[in-house]
Amino acid sequence: MERSAIIKHLIRMYGFESYLEIGVRGRETLGQIELPVVDGVDPNGQGNFTMTSDEFFESHCSRSYDVIFIDGLHLHEQVLKDIENSLTHLNDGGIIVMHDCLPEEEWHQLREGVSGKPWNGDVWKAYADLRATRADLTMYVIDTDWGCGVIKRGSQTTYQRPEEWTWDHFQQHRDELMNVVTVEEFLGYSQP
Repeated sequence: MERSAIIKHLIRMYGFESYLEIGVRGRETLGQIELPVVDGVDPNGQGNFTMTSDEFFESHCSRSYDVIFIDGLHLHEQVLKDIENSLTHLNDGGIIVMHDCLPEEEWHQLREGVSGKPWNGDVWKAYADLRATRADLTMYVIDTDWGCGVIKRGSQTTYQRPEEWTWDHFQQHRDELMNVVTVEEFLGYSQP
């Protein structure tokens, strides 16, 4: 199941009407979403807001959204800011979906990508930070399409944070840390 299918499934299940995408790149996902409100933010001019996500949230975001998809700059600190800003602009009952939470190899999660190769960056660390600190969220990662994280307001048992997020820790505790679910489990979770 690809990210766009996950998002469209959530839209159908919950009757969502507004969508924001951070990091549009090629309009692969944005181009598949048909709702009354569809906004895309990308500094490279591929969304209807040509700017960074920081600029968008600081000066141009005048509404809240039902579903927000985060697939922008794949760096821990930026993704964390994008999630926190998205939570501020998320409608009641809304959902954040984020891409690249489950890198398969250590080099996939490096802070600089290798040209022409898969690059997840250290997105997983931003997700892990929230798993360790935000008991007021419900979070899980669907084990498909490089790991699609789902975040909504709710509750969770926080994860015991180690001194440092390392690749070894991620590998050894991946499923518990990221609260990994199968596609089938996701389809069961996402019922209204």
